[in-house]
Amino acid sequence: MALPDSSWREDVLPRYRWRPVPSRAYEVWYGKTVYSHEGRNCGFWFRYELLTRSEGQQPRADVWGIHFDATDPSGNFQLHQSFDFERLQISPDVLAIAMDRDTYLVWDAVAGCVRSAARLTGPDGSLSWDLRFFPEPPSFRYVSPAMVARLVADSNAATPFEDVSYDGWLERNVAAAGHRRPLRGAPGMLGHIWGTRHADGWCWLHANQFRAEDGTPVRAALEALTLTRGGNRNALTTVFLRLGDEVLDASGPIDLLRRNRGTVSRGGYRLETSGGGLHVEAYASVEPGRERTFELIDTDGTTLSNTSSLVGDVELVVRRGDGTRPMRLTCRSAAALEKVERS
Repeated sequence: MALPDSSWREDVLPRYRWRPVPSRAYEVWYGKTVYSHEGRNCGFWFRYELLTRSEGQQPRADVWGIHFDATDPSGNFQLHQSFDFERLQISPDVLAIAMDRDTYLVWDAVAGCVRSAARLTGPDGSLSWDLRFFPEPPSFRYVSPAMVARLVADSNAATPFEDVSYDGWLERNVAAAGHRRPLRGAPGMLGHIWGTRHADGWCWLHANQFRAEDGTPVRAALEALTLTRGGNRNALTTVFLRLGDEVLDASGPIDLLRRNRGTVSRGGYRLETSGGGLHVEAYASVEPGRERTFELIDTDGTTLSNTSSLVGDVELVVRRGDGTRPMRLTCRSAAALEKVERS
């Protein structure tokens, strides 16, 4: 059984067949979730990547698992493992990417959910997980199809699952001691990027655990991406906001060229946009010690430095054109912030 028909179906399926192997391409599915453990916020980020380079290089199949702890530095760790590309199983017509029998991202037709599982091993121990979520629309494309060829011809991205809840478990084993943690209704997302070459640099924000000024939970999801060139200079910014039943999708040509503003600094990320009677401002930051840095290999053999956190903070202000009091929301120790620069 294939994924149900929906606006996000084409945004999650593989864009390359990988059999035969394309001459130069990459494709990534990544997810993040934030959960509570012993009264503190923790974040988990996974990444499945397929990559092939020209010049006779062997194709790659890699998986990352990265864990963040908002208060305990010993809870910050990451594990990366390369798999035998020849053993890769992938379908162009359904979400089914399997590195081996224990490591995969699939659509479970029987249960009606998306399932991510892995068993990674390394010098510092092992990391396993088995997570699942039930699909919920809407899907968000960072750049409208009309602008792809003009602005980011080498790379494209979508978030087919913007605001979902993960269930399952993750387990870290160090020195023969295992620590399994259950996840129940943990807010998260799943994204998908692909192309012939990564962008030179970017800053990405995702948050979906907001509270009002009085501490009341608010149903909201915010995502933004700013492409950067030459350090932190803004090249292009795209924004998505879901606030209750309202959706602001600021990814069209006018949004990208006039309305959206994104500023990346050493200390954080500031963005601004407007549309649909809303004016949105947000500022994201991460406290020292809450980030992890690792390297990615691109299709041309160069490397990118990725510095990420899932336990950042966001201040969000939403103003309406009718002059009503601005809505001020906060996301504490539960926001994803990723900064990438070409090495």
